[in-house]
Amino acid sequence: MEVRSNSNVVVDSLVRVFRPLRFRGKRRLMEMFGPKTGERVVKVFGYRIRLDIADYGQRLIYLGNYEREETFWVKQWLRPGMTVVDVGAHVGYYTMLAASCVGPTGKVFAVEPSPYNFGRLRDVVADNAIPNVI
Repeated sequence: MEVRSNSNVVVDSLVRVFRPLRFRGKRRLMEMFGPKTGERVVKVFGYRIRLDIADYGQRLIYLGNYEREETFWVKQWLRPGMTVVDVGAHVGYYTMLAASCVGPTGKVFAVEPSPYNFGRLRDVVADNAIPNVI
């Protein structure tokens, strides 16, 4: 269990405020002041996910800077009831995005070969009881 200092609480509060915002230089600013290690739990697309901040991709998800343009296009394309295959699902970012877009009438098949990432993907699906993800 990680002991959180007052500075961690302040940084996490600032990250929570800045995560949804979009502005020029956000990635650089967040990288400068955001944490580089530890685990954090955040909400992504309405689902809670535990992220390992030492992993660069997971840190970008935590900071709200992960593949913003790609996320925009996926949101535009996916519709309720669709079936999605997420090959190389990593820790579940696009799996959660797809699940939120296709809704309970859709299906998401998530495939991840890395045991580490698969464990995190399995945890996010189980912890959130996402019924339309296999």
